[in-house]
Amino acid sequence: MSNVVDFRKAQKKKAEPKPAPGAPKRRSAAEFAMAVGLTGVAIFLAPTLWTGVPVHLLAVVNLLVAAVYVQQGPRLLAILWIALSFAVLAVFSEASPVAYALGVAFATFG
Repeated sequence: MSNVVDFRKAQKKKAEPKPAPGAPKRRSAAEFAMAVGLTGVAIFLAPTLWTGVPVHLLAVVNLLVAAVYVQQGPRLLAILWIALSFAVLAVFSEASPVAYALGVAFATFG
C-alpha cells in the first residue's frame, strides 16, 4: 500500500465553446414562429387603432422582425418568410402573410 495521495486534477471533458459575452444568442424556430405570428396579429389589428396606418410601414416592421432572425435564428426559415412577405405584399397588398390569413379567415367565417 502506498501512502501517496494523487493531487492531480481530474481531466474534464471538452465542453462546447461559450459564445463571446457580446454575441447574440441563437434563436429557435418556435421563437421565430411566435414572433412573426404576434407581429402579424398586431399588423392585422393596427388599422382598428389608427385608420390611416400605411400598409408599407407595417410591411417594413414585418420584414425587420424577419431580418433579425436572418441574423440570429433559423436563417432559411426567415429568408423564406421574407420571400413570402414580399409576394403577399405584391399580390394582395397586405403587410404580412399572417394578417392576410386572418383577414381571409374573418371574411370567410365571421
